[in-house]
Amino acid sequence: MPKAPKETQVRGVTYPSIQAAADSLGVTREAIRRAAKRGRLDAVGLNPRGRNRGRRVTLDGVTYKSIHEASKQTGVPYDKLRSFAE
Repeated sequence: MPKAPKETQVRGVTYPSIQAAADSLGVTREAIRRAAKRGRLDAVGLNPRGRNRGRRVTLDGVTYKSIHEASKQTGVPYDKLRSFAE
């Protein structure tokens, strides 16, 4: 019999399951599990590459809080945005 979904809270938002949290944050279920095990649920999904945490990027006069955020908002690949980071 399958297990019941495990309610998960990330950065103050409660998700009905690990899968729901993963889908919302754009990460895998395994990333959620690992972050929970390490006590790092506050950071899961914020920095997918493990580096350049919070490096601001300005494109066309708009400043984004991170390379990842700029990539998500503009659709420009992460690797191309690295050269624009402050």
